[in-house]
Amino acid sequence: MIVRSGTENRLEVHRRVRAGELRRIARGIYTANLDDPIEEVVRRHLWDAVAAVEPGAVVSYRSALTLQPSEEGTVEVEGMDRIVELPGVVIRGAGGPSALQGDTPLPGGIYRASDARLALRNLATSRTSKHGRRTISEEALEEWLDGRIRAMGEDYPRRLIEEAEALALPLGATEELEKLRALVGRVAGTRDERALSPSGRARAAGEPLDMERVTQFQWLASELRKSPVALEQVDLADSVSFRNAAFLDAYFSNYIEGTEFEVEEAEGIVFGGDRPVTRPQDSHDLLASYEILSSRREMLLVGAADQADYRDFEETLRERHTTLMRGRPEMLPGEFKELGNRVGGYSFVDPGEVRGTLRAGYEILRSLSAPLDRALFTAFFIAEVHPFTDGNGRMSRLTMSARLLSSGGQRSLVPTSLRTDYLLALRALSNRHSVEPMRSVIARGQAILKELPLRDLRASIEKLREMRAFDERPYDGSLSAGNARRAGRGSSSPSRPGGRAP
Repeated sequence: MIVRSGTENRLEVHRRVRAGELRRIARGIYTANLDDPIEEVVRRHLWDAVAAVEPGAVVSYRSALTLQPSEEGTVEVEGMDRIVELPGVVIRGAGGPSALQGDTPLPGGIYRASDARLALRNLATSRTSKHGRRTISEEALEEWLDGRIRAMGEDYPRRLIEEAEALALPLGATEELEKLRALVGRVAGTRDERALSPSGRARAAGEPLDMERVTQFQWLASELRKSPVALEQVDLADSVSFRNAAFLDAYFSNYIEGTEFEVEEAEGIVFGGDRPVTRPQDSHDLLASYEILSSRREMLLVGAADQADYRDFEETLRERHTTLMRGRPEMLPGEFKELGNRVGGYSFVDPGEVRGTLRAGYEILRSLSAPLDRALFTAFFIAEVHPFTDGNGRMSRLTMSARLLSSGGQRSLVPTSLRTDYLLALRALSNRHSVEPMRSVIARGQAILKELPLRDLRASIEKLREMRAFDERPYDGSLSAGNARRAGRGSSSPSRPGGRAP
């Protein structure tokens, strides 16, 4: 709690200070928190502290974008023209008018600059001082604009310019208005000048991307480069072993998604021509997965190879998805999703940003050299983009198998016993915690396959039973075992367009 001392309460504040009920933060500013470090108190009640320094101030410039102090600990405000140093925070005034139309109230009676105001202010000329720069770069402002278009709709740039035109004179920002028109034109693709940011260039080219996901992919690639893992080469000449491994791969990959056949029943569907009358689509899913995974040509296709360009990659994804989902025409086989998809509260890339995000992710993938890490990266970035209405988890895993096989390695099973670990490993990557859980899952899946007498499918199944590979383990996280399957990245249902996780 922050208390400001003024004419009306000065005696009461002084009494409470003498009684040990308040302690001083700065001249005329006090807190009732007597225990925590004073810097933490100021940061925790930042806007109350700003309001105590200057009632009616407008948080502006770079601070209006993040509502956080800069790296230097500075908060930029308008409506005052002095610098006030508090413990852990510097409040730097830039003069300028107090609240204008569109500015948003914050706690304590201060305001946050409107989008138009903050855009104009961040295009002002700014010098670096010991308190840092007032403004962000134009490249960062392009990224901000791209994010606002995603959130507010394609008409947002027009509305932003109209609001900025109304503010330019009150703010004395006519030069900045022209800069804003140029920036919006670059990002919208209506000017010849090239955008500065990757997200701006992608939107200008008609392929907007999810910059948050791209940053996530950049993090993953950076982590993988720190300690690349060698891929053990294996002999894949034996066609019987290749076929049986493909069957187990298809069986477990579908089981993760809820297509749960007993393994003997699945064997009859794939090799015996059995077709359960009550589950024709599930049978098609299993057969289609096996068809792709058992095809040497498909697993070594150029779209899965290191030298492929993005067009090859996308074409391969679409062709595989067409095969995979041919039993479910309502899921638009081979077509990118038209509605957003999510699992629980976790939303994937918006439909309009799928191609741009896939392209950006693929370019990051090509910067990796270790084949196993390329396989891991591919599996994750397909799962995270979730480009199709359904079948994304299976697409992720079969593409990983293709990358492993095309590099001369062995595929990696994700049996039922590893499903929990697989889901937790995906979560670790999504939260940018660690790559090691997913590396461990891939290595364990390869080790399981290596232990199997793959020339004999029945013997391999019995060996898997001995290894308890068909057993489910409780989901060791915030989800129960009963809904662990629904936490997988592959089982998703369409949501309203634009739905995103908070």
